Amino acid sequence: MPGFSEPGAGSDMAALATSARKDGDVYIVNGQKLWASGALYADRCLLLARTDPDAPKRKGISYFLMDMRTPGIEVRPIKQATGESHFCEIFLNDVAIPATNLVGPENEGWRVAQETLGAERGMTMLELTERLSHGGFRWLVDLCTRPGPDGRTPLDDTRVADRLATLEIELTGLRALVTDFVAADRPGPADASIVKLYYSELLQRMTDFGTEIAGLAAHTELRKPQSSGWESGAWMLDFIGSWEWTIPGGTSEIQRTIIGERGLGLPREPTGHR
Repeated sequence: MPGFSEPGAGSDMAALATSARKDGDVYIVNGQKLWASGALYADRCLLLARTDPDAPKRKGISYFLMDMRTPGIEVRPIKQATGESHFCEIFLNDVAIPATNLVGPENEGWRVAQETLGAERGMTMLELTERLSHGGFRWLVDLCTRPGPDGRTPLDDTRVADRLATLEIELTGLRALVTDFVAADRPGPADASIVKLYYSELLQRMTDFGTEIAGLAAHTELRKPQSSGWESGAWMLDFIGSWEWTIPGGTSEIQRTIIGERGLGLPREPTGHR
């Protein structure tokens, strides 16, 4: 479970304020984390904390593996629009993390975190894409070919047929991207961001379309029992949940910045922190 984002450090993750002070063979950690997925049930947390407050933003951060049973940790669930509490806040009050739980060199946690985020953006995409193909798109096709009271189907409308065909083309492109990404010995510096951006926004468009076609049934009709993925069983809940995928692991805006700077070689935007 990641412990990266904070109330004042979401997309600008390098602005994190949680501190880790070396004290003998442990680090004493104080601060707060936000939007921690599954924190109520997690055994371990991948924690970023600032170990050198005087260093440049990205140079004074360290990466820790934190045992969630350590004294001083308080987890509070966050109520979501869907009624679930998948995300949590984590409060850290003098939490002692063994120095042996430091991952990588001290003050080099930013580099380790980028590797973690790259894996999150890309390596899980193969499974998610297959689920989107064999679950989401098939459900969408079933919905579009279901006869109404007049015997006609939504697919009889050429506008619906055109949008469904467009989604199928986009899904085929996504599967090709993911296949190439997984097969590559050395993925490009922006490849994981391209895949993550493409997947999350295609999921949004697909669930938005399903919600539109289903109409009132989008709120009440369940396709299948609730699962642990994005599939809630109702098109409206799936659409609401799809917005989540454009945020974790770096928002869509962050992904576009990575693609522009690392993939296309565009100059970085001038800021006071770079």
